Amino acid sequence: MSDFNAANMPTTPRHGIRYPGPTDLVRHASQQFQAMAESIDDNIDDLPAEITARVDDAATRAAASATAAQQAAATAGTLADSNMAVNINNSDSQTAAALDKWRNAGNRWHNAVIIGDSLCKGFYSSAEHAGQGIGDVICKNLGIDTVQNMAVSGSGFTVGGDNTFVKQWERVSNKSNVDLVLVIGGVNDNNADCSAAVTQLLNAIKQKAPKATTYVFPVAGGLGMGLHEHHFALHTISHATLAQTATTNRRVVLMQGVHRWGQMIGEDEADGYIHMKQAGYQKWAAIATRLIKNGQNTFWPTFARDLTVTPVSGDTLFDQTQRARMVESNGTITLQITAHSKRAIDAGFTIFKKDAYFMNNVQDKFIGLNVNGCAISVGTGGIKMQMAQFPRDRWLLVETSWVAGM
Repeated sequence: MSDFNAANMPTTPRHGIRYPGPTDLVRHASQQFQAMAESIDDNIDDLPAEITARVDDAATRAAASATAAQQAAATAGTLADSNMAVNINNSDSQTAAALDKWRNAGNRWHNAVIIGDSLCKGFYSSAEHAGQGIGDVICKNLGIDTVQNMAVSGSGFTVGGDNTFVKQWERVSNKSNVDLVLVIGGVNDNNADCSAAVTQLLNAIKQKAPKATTYVFPVAGGLGMGLHEHHFALHTISHATLAQTATTNRRVVLMQGVHRWGQMIGEDEADGYIHMKQAGYQKWAAIATRLIKNGQNTFWPTFARDLTVTPVSGDTLFDQTQRARMVESNGTITLQITAHSKRAIDAGFTIFKKDAYFMNNVQDKFIGLNVNGCAISVGTGGIKMQMAQFPRDRWLLVETSWVAGM
């Protein structure tokens, strides 16, 4: 009978735990179970240390990973913030476009300044009407909280003495908080060269209110205002404003077609050909508001009006009038007349009455008819026969165009 030797017992491969072998299970059962128990007891002390070491190592690695992740997140946040700022300030980026669209959906501006003339003072019936002018109505439509209306009647870019547009801007308070400037005027400058004054004003706004968007409405006017007395001023204002938008100040917007917006108001809403009554100012401002909200800067009235034949005793002037109308579209006026004379029409006779929309403040235009040396004139007095008598039983045929307001 051999002696029992625990060292000869088989062991588990991972932790070396002894267990009974098949040959000695009966004969040395007690010793084998004792040895197995002692083996477990001996090895179990090492297991927690090994497990703890692995847990500690895992914890250390996790902590390091967390620190690295935190640092990476901080760096990524800084980069994202920086990149976002760059994109917002880049007017050509998709981020800026999306932000601009979002801001336009709500109240984008809060501190507005109005630079202008009597149109921004609500002038009609020989008096100013506070809060009724173009600029005030635009600001109300946009829901702006704070408005400084610096406009002075009779002023302009180059006229007004101490009240020129740049002088008006100099009197604005808290310029750094201004985020919207409306410059509405130019009709009082007549045909002066406004280039230098426009540049000076826009540079001053940019310097003192760098976050402000400036909308320039050149040569604003009312129903039937002619362009012939203001075309050079309009050109220089527009040219100087566009030069700013292309080079030094992308926050400047030139509004175009402004000098014809008055065509969209009724005769009962006008007060002469420059000023408007309250309803007229509201309609004019509504056009501006819609463009500003939609990010647009151009509007040209498009409409047609039939001409009214002057009534006479006896035979009518025309026994057939297929068309007698004026059409305005995209800043161009077209006169169309196709009429057959029933009687002779003397030179100097007004064949079609004056139309306030097209003839309030325009230069006379002479249009040859190729009939008996006749011509017609189109001007503030209406449409008149000129040069010679127009014979009966002849067709009066006219199809011609010119710049609206000229």
